[in-house]
Amino acid sequence: MTITRFFLIPVALSLFACASQEPKQPKTTDSIITLIQVDGSKQFSYTLIMEMPDRGGRPQGGPGGRGGGKGGPPPGGPDGKRPGGPGDFDRADDDHDDGRLKHLTEEGLLAKLEDTGYCRNGYQQLETQSRRGAMNIAGECYDKATDEDRKKFPNPEPKKVIEERLD
Repeated sequence: MTITRFFLIPVALSLFACASQEPKQPKTTDSIITLIQVDGSKQFSYTLIMEMPDRGGRPQGGPGGRGGGKGGPPPGGPDGKRPGGPGDFDRADDDHDDGRLKHLTEEGLLAKLEDTGYCRNGYQQLETQSRRGAMNIAGECYDKATDEDRKKFPNPEPKKVIEERLD
C-alpha cells in the first residue's frame, strides 16, 4: 500500500506540473519606417516579425514531413484530395499562427501610430504582405504633414551609390 502511495504522488505532481505550464507567448520585434512626400502626404511601412513557437517536435516538411519527401505519399493523395491525417493539424496550426500574426501586427501598428502621433486622423492600408512569421503593412495617413511632423519624422537619407572602377 505504501509503495503505491509513493509511486502515485510523484506521478500526480509531474502531471500537475505539465498541466500548469502556460503556452509560451511568441517573441515579436517590430519597426516602422516613415516617409513624408513633397506634397505633405505621410506614408509608412510597419513590419512585425514573430518568432514562431515550437510545435513539440512535429515535422515541418522535408523528407517524411508534410511535403511528402522520398518514398512518402504524394502531397494530394492518390485521388488528388488532401488526406485527413496529421497534416491537417499542421494546417490548422498554420492558420491559427497566421491569424495571431495578423492580429498582433494590426495591434502593434495601432499602438505605434498612437505612441508616435504619426497618423492623427487615421490611415488607409495601401498594401499588406505576409510570409511565415512576418507581416508588413504599408499605408498612408489621412492627415497631411505639418512642419512639426517634418522635424519629428525626417525622411531616411537616400542611399548613395559609389562607383568604383576595376582596372
